[in-house]
Amino acid sequence: MNNLRILLYVVVLSLAACHPEGTNVKQGLDKAAQLMGQDPDTASIILENIQINEAQLAEYNLLCTQLNEDKNIAHTSDKQIRQAVSYFDQHGNELQKSKAYFYLACVESDLNQEKDAEVHFKEAIKLAAQA
Repeated sequence: MNNLRILLYVVVLSLAACHPEGTNVKQGLDKAAQLMGQDPDTASIILENIQINEAQLAEYNLLCTQLNEDKNIAHTSDKQIRQAVSYFDQHGNELQKSKAYFYLACVESDLNQEKDAEVHFKEAIKLAAQA
């Protein structure tokens, strides 16, 4: 039953990725965000099958970083989260910026970049207070 549900998500998202306006991509990202806590494997499959624009890529990268953090997978690169931080710094609201900086700090902590992590944790807290 679980495999059938995963297959259904993959098929739906494959069709959604062909939609020119990308509204179904947003729905896929929202569904992945909802499934993070209860079914991370399905959330991972959904995220892997989405083709997206720059704004959606930033959200995708943020969600992937969050997923790895939630699953206690050690981060080996900061490339994904830095793209999200860069995008949300220019185009995001305070909540998006706060989340991006928080997860950047988590990644930096895994990469033993403690000073940078401390700076970015403080930035995340400041932005969260403004949100």
